Amino acid sequence: MKTHIFTRKELYDLAWQTPMTKLSKQVGLSNQGLAKLCRRKHIPLPPRGYWAKQAAGQKVTQIPLPELADDAARDPIVIEQVDKALTKPRPEVVKALASTPAPDISVPKKLVKPHPVVSRWRDEREASNQRNKLWQSHLPAAMRDHSRKPFTNIEMRRHRILDTIFKAIEKFGYKVRPGSYDQSWELTYEGIPVEFNITERYKQVKMPLTKQEVVEPWNKGKTHKIERQFSGRLMLNIKTWLPRGLTTRWAEENDEHTLEEDVPDIVRIFKTAGPLLVEQKREREEQRRRDDEERNRRHREAQRIKANEECWERFIVASGRCEEAARVRKLIQRIEEMAATQDSTIDVHGKAIAEWIQWAKDWAERHDPLSGDLEGLFEYVSTPKSDRPWHV
Repeated sequence: MKTHIFTRKELYDLAWQTPMTKLSKQVGLSNQGLAKLCRRKHIPLPPRGYWAKQAAGQKVTQIPLPELADDAARDPIVIEQVDKALTKPRPEVVKALASTPAPDISVPKKLVKPHPVVSRWRDEREASNQRNKLWQSHLPAAMRDHSRKPFTNIEMRRHRILDTIFKAIEKFGYKVRPGSYDQSWELTYEGIPVEFNITERYKQVKMPLTKQEVVEPWNKGKTHKIERQFSGRLMLNIKTWLPRGLTTRWAEENDEHTLEEDVPDIVRIFKTAGPLLVEQKREREEQRRRDDEERNRRHREAQRIKANEECWERFIVASGRCEEAARVRKLIQRIEEMAATQDSTIDVHGKAIAEWIQWAKDWAERHDPLSGDLEGLFEYVSTPKSDRPWHV
């Protein structure tokens, strides 16, 4: 897995330098995935026909990158690129599977002492049926709804399978989080969630059109329609991404094979996946730490380069101030020569000529970076203007 880290400005520049079809391949995303990422980060993209106009030599306009709040603008954009060409299981997965035999367990024909989570589902269903039955008893017989029935055979099978899985994986360090019966279930291994579900598979059935459907204009010339119906077969799907090489889907393809037969292998996969997910999390955190260190190093290097450039600019300014001070001193020297032949006590705006000459000498001294020692000169060069006294 390769990790790409961009700033908003870097990704914006790439998006306007490289067509989306090429850029998406470079970072390991689809065209739409990269476009959605740019939209979330408020990064404008070239409009349709932009690259064709540019290739034809026509004038094109680049949309400027909008400014965001400081915190949002500084957040890095991290893209993890997965090499899809790698289809072989990872070596550590092969080794872990080889050292993890399938447990000797089987799904019972009858549910006895169910797991607390399964027991809670059954109790909630029974309580709901009792409340519905009580409420229906106050209605006329013709208005009563008898659609709520006890668990079906498929649901009973699902209970037994889940009960067996829950009891087995808890011995290997997993914790079962109570959730809704109709949704996915989440297990945790050392704080890492693993989500899965068991659903009834659908099948497509060819059904004849009803009399009302035949006369509809969109059914002209048709005699049948395709409907999706429950097949009576179960499928277990692990929705959490697992390391490459671990099975994440088991399904009943025909009547000769049942999901109950796969339960030992399912538990084996859960047992193998737990430590691998912990190690994977540790590797991601270590990679994130290295990325942060590299990003900080690059930031410090950029700050160092910027500081050196600013020091050089201030050194150039100091050179100019030396030249200005030299010109001012020549002017003061000429003024003193002229004042020796004239009356220097003449008052000009409250000051005599001699006082004005002294005033000019003081400011020339303060303006000249070399008027003091070298330490003062390089203190001036190394100190940003915002940190210096107003008169320096």
